[in-house]
Amino acid sequence: MTRTARIEELFDDAVVLPAAEVEPFLDRECAGDASLRREVVELLEADRRAGQVAPERIVEDTLASELEPRSIGAFEVVRRIGAGGMGIVYEAKDARLDRRVAVKVVGAGAALLEEARALAKVVHPNVVAIHEVGHAGGEDFIVMELVEGGTLATWLAREPPRSWREVLSVFAAAGRGLAAAHAAGVVHRDFKPENVLLGADARPRVVDFGAGVIGTPAYMAPEQFLGEPVDARSDQFAFAVALHRALYHRAPFAGEDVLALRDAVVAGRREPIPASEVPSEIGAAIARALAREPSARFASMEELLAVVGADPDAAVSRNKRRLAAAILTIAGIATAGSPVSATTEGLLGLALFAFGAMVVVGVVFRRMLIESAYNRRIALLFVLPVIGFIVHRLFALRLGSSGQEILLGDAISMAILLTYAAITTERWMGLVPLFCVVYIGAATIYPAWAAPGFGALLCLSAAIPVVFWQTPIVAKKMSE
Repeated sequence: MTRTARIEELFDDAVVLPAAEVEPFLDRECAGDASLRREVVELLEADRRAGQVAPERIVEDTLASELEPRSIGAFEVVRRIGAGGMGIVYEAKDARLDRRVAVKVVGAGAALLEEARALAKVVHPNVVAIHEVGHAGGEDFIVMELVEGGTLATWLAREPPRSWREVLSVFAAAGRGLAAAHAAGVVHRDFKPENVLLGADARPRVVDFGAGVIGTPAYMAPEQFLGEPVDARSDQFAFAVALHRALYHRAPFAGEDVLALRDAVVAGRREPIPASEVPSEIGAAIARALAREPSARFASMEELLAVVGADPDAAVSRNKRRLAAAILTIAGIATAGSPVSATTEGLLGLALFAFGAMVVVGVVFRRMLIESAYNRRIALLFVLPVIGFIVHRLFALRLGSSGQEILLGDAISMAILLTYAAITTERWMGLVPLFCVVYIGAATIYPAWAAPGFGALLCLSAAIPVVFWQTPIVAKKMSE
């Protein structure tokens, strides 16, 4: 179990205990680990502060005792999902439209309703949809999209640790949801990984916007600690704190307790960014979003996302791409111009040479391959034909096939394999079968050009992934 998972486990156990039992519980479970205890206490304190009217357990107990409904308005209650400082959430059935929804009972006169009405106008894939607000049994309620799955916090806590590219992809999607809410005039005030849901479709959705929420100390901006007016830049600060924690596995501000944390945040005393594989421009963007003064931060979430939401492959330097392209070009030219390409033995040697060139390119792009199973699968689709060439040419050497027959067979097999790959994975792979068809036609008409033409085909085909290869959309990788 990771440390983060252990903290969450202790928090979940402690938050439901009577107040008098919390201290003995922490003494027993955190014995000898003062840092672990502080983290749990910080979460408990944040949970207590999450509602302005009453602590979470008081609200939960009160509402639970007064309202355990079979229905809420027109909605048939299925089960209780959870509770928070602002109310209780139920899974319910909307018989009118035959759909399942989440219904949050927030208490009469809750300021959250005003925010919900504004948020209902926001239609964005990364914001939990608000279907309607209503009043029943003396309580106000909000009907929302039901998202089944975990939270961003639980996703981050899973083993093995997420790569920085995956983290950026998920946070960029959540950030786009925040930006959409800001465009509608809605400020979240309590953005944190626990308030980002990841459904079965692996799409991040921001939830729990609230005018009545103070915020969670670990993610609060200086202006929130000081009781000053908040705006979208306060959400930007919280977003940057969460992203910093996810990328660098530590908080940007240190504090033994909430008061010490408050002092560090208000004074702008950030911890230095640790050495990491995360690109420096990402760290610089996070540092700017964590500025003490709102005016020193990005003007909007869109500006911040222009940096953190950019194609992660841009982090692969141009020099590396140029090196890879040069290696592949040399391999292609060698194949096209080599005098041994006219013999079966020579073709076998060139296939081995091409395989070696791909190994070198794999070393150049090793980080992309190590961090993503998707990237490894794409690379394999280009390595397999070369391995096929080697096997094919070994058999051809034994059977006495001509060089033209070998090359045409290689081109046909490569076209078939990468046509399938283009249909099932990335459309840009379809360029390779197109080149193969052109080569097969030319080599059939002009047999003397079979060998140099095949070298040109290899050069073009191998250069395509260098140009078009991009890190996949996060939805393709979330379940990995």
